[in-house]
Amino acid sequence: LRDITERQQHQAEQVATAARLQAEVELVSTTLAAVTDGIFALDGAGRVRLTNWQAEQQAGRRGEAVVGEAFDRVLSLEDERGEPIPILKVLGDLDLSVREWSAKLSGGEVHERRSRGRISRQVLLRRSDGTLRTVLLNVTRLATGAGHGDDGAPRVVIAVRDISEEIEAAKSKRDFVHVVSHELRTPVTSIHGFVSALLDSPDMPRDTRVEFLQIVRTQSSRLSQLVEEILEVARLESGGLPLYLEEVATAEVVRRAVLGLQHEAQRKAVRVGTVLPATLPPLRSDAARLQSVVTNVLSNAVKFTPSGGDVEISAAVVGDQMQIVVCDSGPGIPEDQRDRVFEKFYRVRRPGTEVPGTGLGLSIVKSTVELLGGTVSLDTRGGGGLRVLVVFPLAGPGSAALPNVS
Repeated sequence: LRDITERQQHQAEQVATAARLQAEVELVSTTLAAVTDGIFALDGAGRVRLTNWQAEQQAGRRGEAVVGEAFDRVLSLEDERGEPIPILKVLGDLDLSVREWSAKLSGGEVHERRSRGRISRQVLLRRSDGTLRTVLLNVTRLATGAGHGDDGAPRVVIAVRDISEEIEAAKSKRDFVHVVSHELRTPVTSIHGFVSALLDSPDMPRDTRVEFLQIVRTQSSRLSQLVEEILEVARLESGGLPLYLEEVATAEVVRRAVLGLQHEAQRKAVRVGTVLPATLPPLRSDAARLQSVVTNVLSNAVKFTPSGGDVEISAAVVGDQMQIVVCDSGPGIPEDQRDRVFEKFYRVRRPGTEVPGTGLGLSIVKSTVELLGGTVSLDTRGGGGLRVLVVFPLAGPGSAALPNVS
């Protein structure tokens, strides 16, 4: 009877232990699934023993295809010179004493923070499609993982965090400060200089005074436009921009845009032509926002078209859509930069050429067009130049997706 009782107690303890282990396994599995970093558990030889779903995404392979593989064959890590970083070298660094240091690699800094059994390192991850992402490796040796034995037991856990977007956001902030400070400094300096000259020379000839005042007015307008562009970006990103939908005559929008840029086009000797059908059905849209889009695209075309060049704007109905096309005979946009021209503060790089503007115009255009339910794209015009295509649904944006519509 005593033996049976002891056996039953032993079995109960085994059941309780199994239940406890199962709960711990579920807890670990759930935790790994909830973590947004890629988690890799490696043995002493640098082979993968455990992953989570994010690690599979980073590797581009399912877990069963990763487990047992050498980490260097799962993820391709590089430094800023494009040199591969073997994971065993990183694991060896874990045994170094506590210190902080930074090393120069190909002119760029790679920062590492080390402590015994733990290291954080910023490296490049080359994905299967050849693109590069900046990742932060947080490598930690397990308390039971001392040494580099080849028994297959997990000894190191590596958390791989993609920080590319954080770095890009930081770069955008730096670009913002640089661009805005530069664009503000120029008109402010000009206004200050000419106003000072006017105040210091009360007997200045009238013609000179008028010329100086015209310059001040021009620079004031430039300053006002910069501030308005920055505020417009903030309004669009906040999502709190209301739309006032009505039936809009697209032909009139095009004509107003052309008329508003007539002086600038004449100053640059750029010919602006319009191609409009005899009749166009009304477009349900926000008149002010639509006018802003058309004027911005047309203004951009005039700005980058050289003296003696041509700009053409047309509008037509294709199916249930209104298509507005602006073509110019300017230098166009290099193919490798076309995907970026709609980014905030991005300005097309042309060697030896100072690009005017803040780099906000096309970003505002794209955000506004999408707010109005449309799309905008660009490609090279036959014979040179740029072709910008803006497409809107005739019925207008869907009110279900736009709560701020009146």
